[in-house]
Amino acid sequence: MTHRGRMNVPIGSSDVDRKDLPEFEPVAEVVPRGPLDRDKLVVQSVELHKDQNKAAHRTNSFKHDGLIIRRGQVFTLTVTFDRVYTPKDTVILEFTIGDNFLSDKETYITLNLGARTGNKWETRNTVNGNTVTVDIKPLADCIVGMYCFNVIVVTPLGKFRTKRDPNTDFYILFNAWCREDAVFLNNESQRTEYVLNEQGVIYNGDTENVTQKSWNYGQVKNREP
Repeated sequence: MTHRGRMNVPIGSSDVDRKDLPEFEPVAEVVPRGPLDRDKLVVQSVELHKDQNKAAHRTNSFKHDGLIIRRGQVFTLTVTFDRVYTPKDTVILEFTIGDNFLSDKETYITLNLGARTGNKWETRNTVNGNTVTVDIKPLADCIVGMYCFNVIVVTPLGKFRTKRDPNTDFYILFNAWCREDAVFLNNESQRTEYVLNEQGVIYNGDTENVTQKSWNYGQVKNREP
């Protein structure tokens, strides 16, 4: 604190700020390593199905390599493990936005793969040997912005988290096609014009002297959404 009583370091408020989480969180300060974690499930890869999801969410026109989806609509990801996934395994999908994330602020979302109820976002799993494909439906009023994604395997020793990977970051946008979203538009031509159109016309002036000019919205150029 300074002599004026204010914090020297301001609290982060941008979704591009990131806090790397530990790859291992023990259940106690001192943890014996041994047979308990020998057979633990290990994440080998994560597939976000970017092309498939971006086409379904009408975001494939964005000149951005990462995944971009719209809230209130299902997207799909696949996690591959080193062995067959069973109901006895505890696996958590972890989504964070910003670097001061909190569960009660909806900036920290965890989805338990084995839970039938209780997850904040709807999920449906398809297990095929050592791969689990998950359909996820974010809430229609979830925070928009860039999310970090991790997979956590919980064992008696603690939580094993996948290493921070910018390639699994993704964006959630407003969804004018979702009735539960506050920005919903009930007219497809309006959605095309206001959401998908890259170019349009800007009108200015007054009632007796209206002028117009072409305008490039720049929504899908090579930058962040």
